[in-house]
Amino acid sequence: MKKVLRLFCLMACSIGMFSCGVSNSNASENKNDNLSDKMTRLYVDACYDTETDKVTYSVNNVLSSSTNLTLYSKKTNNVISNVVAGDYLEVYYEDEDKTVIDEIKVDEASIMEMSLIKKSPPGSQGMEINYLSEDNDDNKLIQARDVEYVINEDGSFTSIYDILDDTKLYGIYREEDIKINTIEGSVKSYEYTIYNMIALYSYSPRLG
Repeated sequence: MKKVLRLFCLMACSIGMFSCGVSNSNASENKNDNLSDKMTRLYVDACYDTETDKVTYSVNNVLSSSTNLTLYSKKTNNVISNVVAGDYLEVYYEDEDKTVIDEIKVDEASIMEMSLIKKSPPGSQGMEINYLSEDNDDNKLIQARDVEYVINEDGSFTSIYDILDDTKLYGIYREEDIKINTIEGSVKSYEYTIYNMIALYSYSPRLG
C-alpha cells in the first residue's frame, strides 16, 4: 500500500511540475506575442526626388509623428540622433491598434569609409567606378552597383559620375549581407570579403 501511495505521489508531483512548465512557457510565449503585436519593423529606404533634388526617407512620416521620442540603438541602447539608409526601425506602440508610439529602437546599419576611384579602361564605352576601403585592404571587395547617387549633408544628392576621383565617401551596408568568397589557387587559396553598399554619403552620416 505504501508503495502505491509513493508511486501516486511521484506521479502527482510530475504532473504538477509539467503543468508549471507548460504554464510558464505559455506565459512567456503570450508575453512575446503581445510584444510583437505592438511592434512594427520598418526598413529605412532612401528616396531620391529628381524634381526637388532632395533625399527623403521612407520612415519620415513615422519620425515626424513622434518628435518627442528619443531614438535608441538596439545594439548598445545609446541615444541616436538620426537614421541612415539601411537602418531598421523597431517601432513599439502603447496599444495593439498601433496608434500611439511608445518607443523606437534602431537596428543600425554599418558604415565604412572609402575612396571612389574612376577608371576608363582602353576600348571601354564609359567610365568604370571602383571603391577602395580606407585601410587599403585588398581582401575587401566593395560593390555599389545599385547606388546611383551620393547623399550630401544638406539633403541633396549628386550623381556618382559627378563625384571627383579619390573623394572620401561613407558607404552603408548590413552586417548580415556580408559574403566571403574563396578562390582556390594552385599554391594556396585566396579569400576575400564582399560588402554590398546600400547607400553612399559624402559626409559621416551618423551624428550620434
